Amino acid sequence: MIEKYKGVDAEKFFKEYIPNKKRLARLKKEREDIPTEFNTDWEQERVTGGEPGDPTQQKLFKILALDEKIKELEEYFKACDLIFEELTSDEKKIVEALFIRNGGYRVRLDLMDELCCSESKLKGMIRATKNKVFLVSRWI
Repeated sequence: MIEKYKGVDAEKFFKEYIPNKKRLARLKKEREDIPTEFNTDWEQERVTGGEPGDPTQQKLFKILALDEKIKELEEYFKACDLIFEELTSDEKKIVEALFIRNGGYRVRLDLMDELCCSESKLKGMIRATKNKVFLVSRWI
């Protein structure tokens, strides 16, 4: 399933990092909140009508759907980890500051100070980082 991340665009790929991290935490919490055993509270008023079907079956379908979404997001983070393993510390800083946190001009200035480089040199480093992420993603 990780094959779908081959040849990714670094900016688009890492732009989803923070939203995916939040989404994964929410889905895992939702998955944990589903009771694993069927329990009916007979003291509550019974409802008639509504969707027909077995409540246990509906719960199972919901669990399976959540598990599939969680698996997809875990594959995304596995791909991120594999890409990060191949990046240098400077490239990681660029990815985190510009692609993941979507930093603007002020972040670029901070990066230039941190990496001791000019704006043109930083642009070259960004371009090289994008190319490296693309190349690394082709063989993960």
